[in-house]
Amino acid sequence: MREKLPFFALVIASCVITILAQDKWHALAKGNEWPLSYRMANALTSYLRYAGKLFWPSDLAAFYPFPPTAPWDLAVVAGAVVLVLSAGIVWWRKSQPFLFTGWFWFFGTLVPVIGLVQVGGQSLADRYLYIPSIGFFVAAVWLSAGWITRLQRCGWMASVLALGILGACVGLSARQIATWKNSRTLFEQANRVTTGNFVALNTLGELARRDGQPEQARSSISVRR
Repeated sequence: MREKLPFFALVIASCVITILAQDKWHALAKGNEWPLSYRMANALTSYLRYAGKLFWPSDLAAFYPFPPTAPWDLAVVAGAVVLVLSAGIVWWRKSQPFLFTGWFWFFGTLVPVIGLVQVGGQSLADRYLYIPSIGFFVAAVWLSAGWITRLQRCGWMASVLALGILGACVGLSARQIATWKNSRTLFEQANRVTTGNFVALNTLGELARRDGQPEQARSSISVRR
């Protein structure tokens, strides 16, 4: 443990520098804009939303706005699911240690970006999932290896399942890549899959203005945050 202390010091220093830099550029949210209770509710629901987007990456957006009110009904459900899941994984940690490592890697590495200290105006961001997703992938690999070992006589089933998952991922990736064709397609997708997306609407309005479409521009930017 002692040899890891320098790494903890680097983490703390990085956090302090990030907060100071974001505050200097007025990107750090103030308490009167999003109260702590609101951020806590969003953080709890975000854990399940991140997990869902990892396993089935659909309805992705360049920007996810906050809901107009704190989603406490969903937050209670999400909190209960996270608590029960964490307790179960701790209970089975000796027989399934990879689940323990994978889940708490995911849970722990999301803490700095889950929104308790809010930076920016997004409720969550796909890019924040890059490092936390490693935990789930580690757990999935070891879990799959165990299943394949037990089903050696049915190896073809594992192959069919793997090909099916791969095919679904290819299809989802192809559809998502198409949304990055240009700024218009990107923010049309964001506006389509979210509600009250002021960033997407303002961007679409500006693009319409540049294209000489004042009525469409006015229609887009008239929606306020």
